[in-house]
Amino acid sequence: MICVIGQEQLPAISQLEASLFDHPWDFLQVSNHFDSGNPIYAEVGESSEIRGYLIVSKVVCNECEIFRIAVNPRFRKQGIGKSLLAYHFSRSQPEERLFLEVRADNAPALKLYNSCGFLETGRRKKYYPDGETAVIMMKIL
Repeated sequence: MICVIGQEQLPAISQLEASLFDHPWDFLQVSNHFDSGNPIYAEVGESSEIRGYLIVSKVVCNECEIFRIAVNPRFRKQGIGKSLLAYHFSRSQPEERLFLEVRADNAPALKLYNSCGFLETGRRKKYYPDGETAVIMMKIL
């Protein structure tokens, strides 16, 4: 089941974040994002375990930025990432523009974003601390 998470689920998001990213957001960053009124969507299992999450920020007017999308490795290849994006799309305004950046070497993420209709709009060379390039992508709903 996909839902907008509540305050009580922030520690679980923060823990999953720490286990999945080389440069994870800490609890304070996740909490500040939540407190600013931006949605965090999650796929929650029967035992209330968070299987995946999507952190989005409303930037201006009809623009949003997808900051994070992550799926617990135990639940990958089940369509959770695509379902999280579809859920956000269903809650968005027509003509809304969604932006994201993704590592150029992250083939699974690029495949997901391309399959959901995101198009590459640019690249930032040596953007990440390890020198990897960021691919900038956009989708207009």
